[in-house]
Amino acid sequence: MMSLPIVNSRRFTNLVMLLGSAWLFSGCAVRPHPLETTELQQQLQLDREAMFARNDKADHPLTLPEAIARAMRFNLEQRVKELEELQAKKQISVSSLDMFPKLFASGGYTSRSNEGASTSKSSLVPSSSLDRDRNTGDLTFSWNILDLGVSYFNARQEANRFLIARERQRKVVRQLVQEVRGKFWRAAAAQQLRQDIQDTLKQADNALQNARQSEKEAVRNPMEALQYQQSLFDQISQLEVIAQELETARVELASIVNLPPGAQLALELPKDGQNRVPTWSMPMERMEETAFLFNADLRESVLQTRIAVTETHKAVAKLLPGVSFNLGTQYDSNSYLVEHAWQEAGARVSFNIFNLLTGPSQLSLAHSGLDVANARRLAVRMAVLTQLHLANHQFAFAKHNFQRLTMRHDVSQRIRQQTANRQQQDAGSILDLVTAQTREIVDRGRTYLALAEMHNALGRLQATLGLDMDPGDPSRMDLPALTARIASSLELLSTGEGGAKAAP
Repeated sequence: MMSLPIVNSRRFTNLVMLLGSAWLFSGCAVRPHPLETTELQQQLQLDREAMFARNDKADHPLTLPEAIARAMRFNLEQRVKELEELQAKKQISVSSLDMFPKLFASGGYTSRSNEGASTSKSSLVPSSSLDRDRNTGDLTFSWNILDLGVSYFNARQEANRFLIARERQRKVVRQLVQEVRGKFWRAAAAQQLRQDIQDTLKQADNALQNARQSEKEAVRNPMEALQYQQSLFDQISQLEVIAQELETARVELASIVNLPPGAQLALELPKDGQNRVPTWSMPMERMEETAFLFNADLRESVLQTRIAVTETHKAVAKLLPGVSFNLGTQYDSNSYLVEHAWQEAGARVSFNIFNLLTGPSQLSLAHSGLDVANARRLAVRMAVLTQLHLANHQFAFAKHNFQRLTMRHDVSQRIRQQTANRQQQDAGSILDLVTAQTREIVDRGRTYLALAEMHNALGRLQATLGLDMDPGDPSRMDLPALTARIASSLELLSTGEGGAKAAP
């Protein structure tokens, strides 16, 4: 009869505890928790406070330099790019730490269920040189030369990625300045035209009511009355369309400078701002050279080429043999040992034999990445050159269009004045006055829109060139100082000669 083995009670207890722990953790598996309304409301309140927490109150009319300064300080997208740049900078420090040697510390406790005894051929009597319960510990200093080289190349790549993040952040600032300039003048048009549009609409509505009353009373020919009303509706439609088009710019400008969409936003216009044309005089040869030196996209492509070159160096380093040095202190509480603590030192060389097979493919992949980076850089250079010439033509056309519309608006103003004089002398109809006023308002609105497009086109040209306003560090300056510095930079940038220095 075969006897059953005796089950050790301690092993049985450990097994039961292990199975119980597994069952417990399986019951605590992570389950999806749908969003609760209270959670969303709490997050909404926190986000709403955070969105406008850093803002200064806009309790006075904003000038263009102050609007740009507020966008630089408070725009949320700008904040994101600043944090991304800061994160990339911290990543350099983290990657540099990988170049340091490793220092491992460990400690443990070991317990056996029985004696670690053994026998030998010369003696059948069991003997043991190991305690059933013992403590161990070690502190080992390790340095791998291959890991050092790879970590060095990783740190260089992270440094270039930080520079890329900085270029992207500067690009966002340039685009932000461009958008603020365009939206500012569109919002200025809405502010200047709002009262005139309301007055003219009121006149047109009154004339429309009188025309309907005349039609009912058959005072005029029915066809003439209907055509009269139709003409009034045409003028009303033109006024409402331009009012709607311009009013949206106020909301967009408030969003860019990070003010609540419903905030009362008043603008202060320069006295000569409407008629002033930027005196941009940089020749095309110099613009091409400037763009090739300072354009953000082109500088990023050069940095990407650096990363690709470093990747080839890293691929070569990974194929080299690994050499590691170890130096440490060991401890063991085993009572059978003569010395419980000792020091160890050693060196080790290792090499992956399969690198002989995979090495050529890895090098080929790294070199192909470099070829792609070089080809992309040439494509970006060509795109920047094309973009520069297009931006220059667009600015020239926008400037010509603004000058032409300014002259047209001057004619509309004189026609409106003549029509108003005739109306006062009862020599003209209310329809003629409404039509003249509508044309003058429409022409004035188009002039403002052309002014906004001219500044937008100039900002696009400067952004393509990679010119910075050089405001310093906006986060370390108060709003008045930043506004004054931006005003000075705007004055210099508008000429194209002696302007603010491009970002290094």
